[in-house]
Amino acid sequence: LNDLLDAGPKLRADSFGIVIRFQRYRIGLQVDIQKMYLQVALHVAGRDVCRFLWSEPGENEPPKTYRLTRVCFGLTCSPYLAMQTIRWHAENHQVECSGALSDLFPNMYVDELVLSLIHI
Repeated sequence: LNDLLDAGPKLRADSFGIVIRFQRYRIGLQVDIQKMYLQVALHVAGRDVCRFLWSEPGENEPPKTYRLTRVCFGLTCSPYLAMQTIRWHAENHQVECSGALSDLFPNMYVDELVLSLIHI
């Protein structure tokens, strides 16, 4: 499946740069967006790509077909879809999140935000 999916452009920051910037100030901050991929809905047109068959163990029934409605971990395109969703929300809510674009994206590696602060 992953061979057929487009990974999209690389949006995550360079991990070496994140480590270097993390050492800049005395207070370290690390944030993990819990279940990030599952927070992002798949477009209806893309859900057929994520179909799977399931049958209960021991049943003699034919398997049922299910489609994922959320981005799942392990797909080639999952990091791009999740990062692009965060980017879209940050760009469309700049008034509420002033400075988020300049501080957030250079220090974000998929679902991890790692940065250092002068003060809290």
